[in-house]
Amino acid sequence: QRHTRRIPTDAEMASLFDYLSGPTAAREAGLAGPCRALAYRVAMATGFREKETRMLTRDSFDLERGTATCRAAYDKRRRQVVQPLPSWLVAELRDWFGGGGACWTLAGKRARLGYALKADLAACGIARTACARDADRRCSGAMRRAGSPRRRDRSA
Repeated sequence: QRHTRRIPTDAEMASLFDYLSGPTAAREAGLAGPCRALAYRVAMATGFREKETRMLTRDSFDLERGTATCRAAYDKRRRQVVQPLPSWLVAELRDWFGGGGACWTLAGKRARLGYALKADLAACGIARTACARDADRRCSGAMRRAGSPRRRDRSA
């Protein structure tokens, strides 16, 4: 293990999302700050890994049912996974897609969200020990309070 891992604090997560919503957020992986922020929120709410999140398209989201679907080709276990979304995220996705926003696709290429997150954490002054992989753990309490399940059930 190269780095000590820990869960980012509430203040660090707030700092990250404030940075991404502000005018000083640099483009990373070809994506503007608000688009990356939405991708990070989807990843934290669903538990999808970087590649699974990266491969989501507009068709992956059923906003009427409040679900996100990861195709079997992109899941670690090669099974289709349908994850429920908290109501606040469904509302945010409706606004995003309704305003003409797209997912994280760039001219046929997919954005490397993991690299973008590392750069965003550094820009916010958040120590590398607040690992991107552990960000979903930090938000899991807030997600449960918002009506999201504890963890994705991969046994189905």
